Amino acid sequence: MPNQISLGILLGTFSFCLIVLRSVRSGGDGQFVPHTAALLAFVGSIGSLMTFIYFIHHIATSLQADEVVAGVYEELDTALGDHFPDRLPDGSDEREADGEKRDWEDTDDEIEIGARKSGCIQAIAVDKLVEQASRLDLRCRVLRRPGQFINEESALLAVHGAGVGALEESERDDLIDTFIIDRMRTAEQDFEYCLRQLVEVSLRALSPGINDPFTAMNCIDFLGAALAKVAQRKLPERQFSDADGILRVQTRPTTFADLLDAAFNQIRQTAGGRTDVSLRLLGALAGIGANLQVDLHRESVVKHAEMVAEAGRRGAQADADRAAIDAALVRVYERLNMPAKCS
Repeated sequence: MPNQISLGILLGTFSFCLIVLRSVRSGGDGQFVPHTAALLAFVGSIGSLMTFIYFIHHIATSLQADEVVAGVYEELDTALGDHFPDRLPDGSDEREADGEKRDWEDTDDEIEIGARKSGCIQAIAVDKLVEQASRLDLRCRVLRRPGQFINEESALLAVHGAGVGALEESERDDLIDTFIIDRMRTAEQDFEYCLRQLVEVSLRALSPGINDPFTAMNCIDFLGAALAKVAQRKLPERQFSDADGILRVQTRPTTFADLLDAAFNQIRQTAGGRTDVSLRLLGALAGIGANLQVDLHRESVVKHAEMVAEAGRRGAQADADRAAIDAALVRVYERLNMPAKCS
């Protein structure tokens, strides 16, 4: 936004100055100088110069790695409020979602409806899909979630119900038209996309060509802060009924374990057992563990902590490093109120 405002001020002042210059006349046509407009043009020019100085400062600041990471986290925090608005997580709901996820691809008793083109699912008009399903007397399961890439003709929906037998091609198109599919992911309905942005910055920082572990560890801190908030909130709504209370649409479940995997798997794999990164990952997991309210979440955090500790021990060059990793793992267990199992 500051970039657009600065550009608008500069272009607006430049255009105003041209208009004022065009209105100044002298010679045979008589002399005319719009003094007030000229004064405003002068003041606008001074303001534009100050804006330009601010613009240069803002660009130099915004390109710093810490500012980029903080900006991405702000977007992530906003998405967190949009996608996970309800507090007080429910353990039974988490277990139910985990069970649904295992059998989500099973469509033996349903009819699959495929995508019309390849691309990323940016958003799903759930209300419109519920309306269409109610009109056709169907029940729909959304097989892909926003953010996933879909190939042309790959299944997007699995439908069943009384209206399946009479389903026409145009009606299938009406159902598929509720999906927005384009070339790139967006944060509109894809919370994982915001996590992936921080993960991507971290991976680039850990690449041999850049080798900036401090930026990577900064990303890990923010990822830990975001997931600590997610741990205190209910899963997003995934069952939608029509006006008569009949269940019409079920969306693909997203669990806390899925988000942990998205946040930490690639970083752990790319770090390759670096002690500094392993310690920061364990610190982030300990922070998440202190905010857990569902037992099933503890299992996911322990799994990641043990994988990080194992990779860290393999990559450690000194006994002191291995001892530090073991101590960090113990802190994770302490935050989870579980007995430590360090090797």
